[in-house]
Amino acid sequence: MTGRILILSFVEWSGAFQRPQHLAVGLARRGWEVTYASPGYLHRRGRGAAPGVDLPPSLRILSPAAVPGGSRLRIAAEVNRRLMAAALNRESPQGWETIIFNDPRWAGVAAALPARMRVFDCMDDLTAQAPSAEWARAREDEALRVADRIWTGTASLEARLRDQAAERGKPIRFVPCGVDADHFASPDARRVAALRPMLPPGAGPLAGYFGALNERVRGELVEALLAGGARALLIGPTTSRAPAIVKQAGRHPGLRWTGPRPYAELPAWLALFDFAIIPYDTGGPHRFLYPVKALEYLAGGKPVLSTPLPDVLRFLGDYVEIGSTAEDWRAAPGRIRAETESIRKKTERGRDYARSRSWEAMVEEMLADLTRDQ
Repeated sequence: MTGRILILSFVEWSGAFQRPQHLAVGLARRGWEVTYASPGYLHRRGRGAAPGVDLPPSLRILSPAAVPGGSRLRIAAEVNRRLMAAALNRESPQGWETIIFNDPRWAGVAAALPARMRVFDCMDDLTAQAPSAEWARAREDEALRVADRIWTGTASLEARLRDQAAERGKPIRFVPCGVDADHFASPDARRVAALRPMLPPGAGPLAGYFGALNERVRGELVEALLAGGARALLIGPTTSRAPAIVKQAGRHPGLRWTGPRPYAELPAWLALFDFAIIPYDTGGPHRFLYPVKALEYLAGGKPVLSTPLPDVLRFLGDYVEIGSTAEDWRAAPGRIRAETESIRKKTERGRDYARSRSWEAMVEEMLADLTRDQ
């Protein structure tokens, strides 16, 4: 069975290519008519990187104009909701069979559009970006009320929302993210050679990161790596809450920030890393993260250094190095450079684990849930 699906996402299409974009492409490749709608923030127009992925003809990308500040200012959030609703009503006055929204701020828009089914794909906890805790809880309550079904992108989020979903009689399930293991395991040698001159100079091991550079990234951990003799390469778009270390990239000889790069180019960058990093905050809403980049790093056969996020410990603790403090991160370059047998075995097992997960499996699980009553 196929039909018309709207994916209403807070992730800009040209931003970090992740769960919602893979879902959109996967559904479209299976014959569904998919509209991917995300805000086109005026201050970031032209600053994103096209993913470099072949798009199915049944996938349409919609990026209505949006004003900055929607994550912090209620008036900006309301303006953006109205702009998105107007654009979607113009796009399809008759609505969609299914609406999948991944931001509680879009719940009101999803509720106002005609649809047979609405799904809240809670892939992240966005309360850190909300104007207030009360406002965030109200938006989340609205999303749970509007949705017919709830998915979560992490086990931690499923556990947090389970009782609230049960109170409303809404089914909830944890649907893990995946990875295109072949993509990250097969870099183009010519592209790798072309990118090498862009690396920071020096002889220290290269610590690499790709993804959004926002408030969840702990800049002091990157500084600790540099103090420990590593070089650091940061790849990805920034937000207004990017860590200060990004702004210092031009002043520190061992640090480079490339800005956003296409998804198709990431395997070549990954091939140049000596080890990959996930320097994420583990407090507040950030503790609910499951960073998909960990699977991408592992698929490329790289050692991974991460902070102790609960889902990382639960699912990837056997495959990655864990650093809880700045001192742990300062010591990591020397430890990883030594290439101990323990680290090599972790990396090899991690590569095998990454190959066992796929975006295709995620799409199939979501499709099975959408169609199980039909």
